[in-house]
Amino acid sequence: MKIEVNKLSIMLFIGAVLFSVLFIILGNRFFIDPLEDEVKGYKKTLQAERKILSAIQENQKEELRKQLITSRTIQQQLPVIPLLDQLLIGFDRAENSTTSLIQNIGISDREALVALGEEETNPEDGENVEGENEEAVELEIIEGLHQLDFSIQVTSKNYKEMISFLEEIKSLPRVSQIESIQFDAPENENELGYTLLLSTYYLPVYSHLANEAPQYHYGGSYEKVNPFSIEQLNDESFEAVEDSDTQVDDTDENLEEDSTEESESSEETEENNDNE
Repeated sequence: MKIEVNKLSIMLFIGAVLFSVLFIILGNRFFIDPLEDEVKGYKKTLQAERKILSAIQENQKEELRKQLITSRTIQQQLPVIPLLDQLLIGFDRAENSTTSLIQNIGISDREALVALGEEETNPEDGENVEGENEEAVELEIIEGLHQLDFSIQVTSKNYKEMISFLEEIKSLPRVSQIESIQFDAPENENELGYTLLLSTYYLPVYSHLANEAPQYHYGGSYEKVNPFSIEQLNDESFEAVEDSDTQVDDTDENLEEDSTEESESSEETEENNDNE
């Protein structure tokens, strides 16, 4: 059997193939591609939203950490107790890091006077005379703020070492201010003597936060006893009273024994006399 293929059949077959290809191309372009672009846009939006969410979570964690931080960090600068150990350790480090030697330290405590502002009185126009500018500083006591004044007598090898010592003092974490420096006459001509006036502050009104203040631990006392401690004095007085009571008891016992011996000796003497 012979199959005859005419031109019309071939044209129909070719047209069907072309129509199918065109349908696929147009379908991808107008239906599938927009959907893929939409999916890609959703993915990008999702990634951006995830980044924003992670940033928000990190910020929340950071805020939570800040809320959980105690006042210990703040009390490094402004404690609620005098915290003299912090300052004395800082002075010792400044002394050891330079060739300076602290001769004496004087400490005083008082309510703090803080400058609230400055008022300047300018000279009249056309007058440029030194000393015309006057500054009036208003001081006021801040309730609850106390000030520690340190008078530190220091001897340094030279001016450079003095500057190094002052820089070490200024680098302390405690809020402090160098009020003045007064130079003294040292015993040795090759040394530089001066008195440093330093002020620092603390807030006793928040004494309930004293347990969060920085703490400094020291080594053992090497079995040394403080003879001026109240507990030691009480223990010694108690031991002295016990010793005195013991001595009185011993004396009473000795007296009783002596009286017993005397009575026995007198009875023996009487018996001997009777026998005679």
